Amino acid sequence: MNARQCLSSDSHDAAGPVMWRDCILVGLVWWSLFVIVWVAIAFWPARAAARKGHSFFLYLLFSLVFFPATLIVAYVVPDGTGMMTA
Repeated sequence: MNARQCLSSDSHDAAGPVMWRDCILVGLVWWSLFVIVWVAIAFWPARAAARKGHSFFLYLLFSLVFFPATLIVAYVVPDGTGMMTA
């Protein structure tokens, strides 16, 4: 079952409810896969920031909303683990 079959006029036959249930299941699987990949990729800048001594959790939240900006910020932000000098 693919999206084209779900949207075609042939899917409105006597087995309609079964067909639509299959379409919903396929859509749910694809959206679940998308969310899993999205969250997994969001860990990249969060981990880079954590290695520099910044908050992993805050960068993870920032990355879930603005991934490209977070990736740039995580690598450009100065290292927070070093000693402060006057």
